[in-house]
Amino acid sequence: MNDDLQDPNKLTNQSSNTIIFSYNFQLEGGGGSKRQALGQAAWLTAFWIPTQQRKHPQSKLEIHGVTFSCTSSKTSHDSTPQPDWKKLLLTALKKIEVQDLGNLSASELWNTIPEEDKEGRGRQDLERLEQQLSVKVVFLAKEINMDAKDRDEEIQDHILLVGAKKTLEKKCLVIRNMLSHYYWRLKGKEVHL
Repeated sequence: MNDDLQDPNKLTNQSSNTIIFSYNFQLEGGGGSKRQALGQAAWLTAFWIPTQQRKHPQSKLEIHGVTFSCTSSKTSHDSTPQPDWKKLLLTALKKIEVQDLGNLSASELWNTIPEEDKEGRGRQDLERLEQQLSVKVVFLAKEINMDAKDRDEEIQDHILLVGAKKTLEKKCLVIRNMLSHYYWRLKGKEVHL
């Protein structure tokens, strides 16, 4: 993870005695892989940021592409220390793994999956499984979630599975089967995920 700012920017508004802290960190994704960083960013956005927002309501946490930013403010009379966001981020990232399921035509595959499916294989079912397992399925498709600066032919149309390593190994069979099923319907080829 690169620090855009070694120490947080600290701005003081003299009229209201408010101190504003601003942090920016660039996710590198283990080994500098953009694919890994995008997977991490998606998981952090879905699971970690909402939890941290509840714990630290004075902070505004965001991820844009692969850049994490935090802005928080407090009065100059408030002696509550600021969280060490870099340490909190690194701790969260150590607990997750990003698995690249490969180039599965993510753009087309996403459009193939129905919103609802009576057999429990629709997008709503996928979202429910993601929430239950605290995993994130990331479709790297420009139409869905990739900013222009994040587009890269090498990673476009890949699908990532992000979460705790043991969960990915032992509990994601239904998600893998769902993706495999729709890939087979789309391409007429069997794929083992």
